[in-house]
Amino acid sequence: MLLQDGRAKFWDLVICHNAVYIVLFNVDRKKLVFVKQFRPTVYFASVRRNLDMDKPKPGVPINSSSTPASDGVTIELCAGIIDKPALKAQEIAREEVSYLFFLLFRLYRRHPPLAPSDSVFQRQ
Repeated sequence: MLLQDGRAKFWDLVICHNAVYIVLFNVDRKKLVFVKQFRPTVYFASVRRNLDMDKPKPGVPINSSSTPASDGVTIELCAGIIDKPALKAQEIAREEVSYLFFLLFRLYRRHPPLAPSDSVFQRQ
């Protein structure tokens, strides 16, 4: 708690883990590559804002028409928590990138690009 102008102010605090962050660049398109993810905490912050709540109130239903799920979506760098003592940060980064490309490959197999130049994956 902090007193500011005679009023008590409160903040949430999160202690973060050590992590690796990877900046991915698509050289063909000359664009950075980001990851889109749903984050429940970001969504709940939007719910609180829409319901004009200072503090969470148990049992208050969430109206998804006033707070769509897209309010909880973030755009992020590819990243991973350093939680495996046997692995170096570079190895964890490699795992994260490998998983991201695995997901992209699965997406590509289901929805191939319109033109071959639109893809980093070439069909065999």
